Amino acid sequence: MKKKGLLVVFLVLVLLSSTLSAKAIGINVGGTALYNVKAGEISGTSGFADIKNYNFGADVRVKLLVFNITAMGLYNGKTTIEDVNMQEISGLVTAGLAFDLVDTIRIGVGLGPRLRALTSDWKTWKVMQGTETVTANNFQDVFLNAPMTYRATVDFLLGGIALGVSYQVDSTYTFKDWKNVKKLTDIDLTSGKFGASVMFNI
Repeated sequence: MKKKGLLVVFLVLVLLSSTLSAKAIGINVGGTALYNVKAGEISGTSGFADIKNYNFGADVRVKLLVFNITAMGLYNGKTTIEDVNMQEISGLVTAGLAFDLVDTIRIGVGLGPRLRALTSDWKTWKVMQGTETVTANNFQDVFLNAPMTYRATVDFLLGGIALGVSYQVDSTYTFKDWKNVKKLTDIDLTSGKFGASVMFNI
């Protein structure tokens, strides 16, 4: 028990010192790529060389003291929904905590809703609600049913540039069933996806 207590004290001191020595505000803006293969389905490394396995987009991270907000938007390419060829984009906004270690490594974790939108003409939009599509006028209902997604990030702060890696995984929790907080721990870790970002430090 004494060893566990000392370990907890040590971790608290490390996090406290990293918070005091870190910048009060940190903003990172850049591009990101998501490896669109579930972690549990990755077999070997050959798939990493196939550009078709990636979705590309933008990544923004804002850190205030230990509080962290990330926003990521991706173009997911073409898909067929209800026999209609459509273009798909997705977005994930998370809020959580982040800590700077030795001024060059930032570790963070956050939670937020993940949304998917589709269009066939870039004028009329539909949003995915589970496995079904609904019109964008029902956005409130879609938002309430969006899966809450965890996103863990590790950023290497190299002067004016940050190189980041991430892992995101859905839970079964939604705002519509907000009282059922047990679903926040209903996670299949093997269903998550890895990502990488190159960002400018502002």
